[in-house]
Amino acid sequence: MAERAINKLTAAAAKDLLCRNDPHFRKLTGPQKLRLIVAFAKRGTVVYGQAFDLIYCDPSLDLNDESAIEEAHGEIRLYEVKSSNRTLKPGFASYFFSFSTAELLVAQSLGDNYRFAFVNIHSGEFLDLSLREVFGRARAIYPSWSIMF
Repeated sequence: MAERAINKLTAAAAKDLLCRNDPHFRKLTGPQKLRLIVAFAKRGTVVYGQAFDLIYCDPSLDLNDESAIEEAHGEIRLYEVKSSNRTLKPGFASYFFSFSTAELLVAQSLGDNYRFAFVNIHSGEFLDLSLREVFGRARAIYPSWSIMF
């Protein structure tokens, strides 16, 4: 199986693991994601749709109701899920993860309402970190740009 396909399966497994273990983690359909982005924009917050994978909110929040999303705006956390299926050292020590400029910008904009979920689907280990906490733990940072034609 190609590495890209394996990475997609690993990412899907990580999201499923989070959602199974905590009903506050929610996957969004395309229309729900659009409603959320519009609701955040109405509050003056730009959110890039490719910059998050899951949200964390009250499980009873109706994600098909834009006004309900607007009301819950301050209590919704956006999560970017970073996953691995390898055997890793505890705490993900010495493991390399990357994140996009869009993720960085949204994380800076939302502060603690934007989180990174680092998930090892092999061990089930999960780290929940803000951007500030990610930078605090980082032993090295390698800025880069990826370009696809």
